Amino acid sequence: MLFAVCHLQYKCGKSEPGVVFENLMAVSLIRMVARMTETGLGNFEIRYLRDREKREVDFVLVKDNHPVCLFETKGNDTNISKAGRFYGEKLNIPFYQIVHNAGKVETFPGNCFIIPATNFFMLTG
Repeated sequence: MLFAVCHLQYKCGKSEPGVVFENLMAVSLIRMVARMTETGLGNFEIRYLRDREKREVDFVLVKDNHPVCLFETKGNDTNISKAGRFYGEKLNIPFYQIVHNAGKVETFPGNCFIIPATNFFMLTG
């Protein structure tokens, strides 16, 4: 397993909706972890996860060097990510799939959730 520091993507001259949405998610999570760390709740970081089989999750919330939960961004896909479900079960942590155009919050087996982007961004500030 590889935990790496989160990075923002930039494609010169292009404004691909998926890249923009993933960057918005990254900035929101970075702001959220900064607030949690500054208020003394622990040492929080945002990382991403990828393995040799190319399974990948966009964001991992880490507290004091331990993964807490997983986040994946999707434009329209309301099918739970296979990689997200795999790592959620392997690490025994919740997996949140943040979907830009989802209509409602949904719960799935294996501690997996679909959350509309509007709901999520209201929570993260």
